[in-house]
Amino acid sequence: MALKTYQTTVALNTLFETTLINGLGESLKPRITSIGGLVTIYGSENEPVGLTLANITTKMALVGDDVTIKAFESFPNYIAVIQKSGTSTELVISCIQIDSVQTII
Repeated sequence: MALKTYQTTVALNTLFETTLINGLGESLKPRITSIGGLVTIYGSENEPVGLTLANITTKMALVGDDVTIKAFESFPNYIAVIQKSGTSTELVISCIQIDSVQTII
């Protein structure tokens, strides 16, 4: 089965600008699902300037750690998803439109 219209595959180590999609479909809350590995999610309300993997903890707030599946009460304007361990073979966000801003090195 293919992804639903309100689901998007997420690229690791990328800063995304987020927008809540109207009509949550079959989901009650926005969520992210990682299969095969654990991810760490960071968020910020303002676009972080000069963001790197080395300084992400000083530029963005921790949203979730050791995540395989997580529903959100609210969502920041910007997110980044970083592989913590394993290898995520599926990484999908639901009910959130994401637009790539930059790759994080």
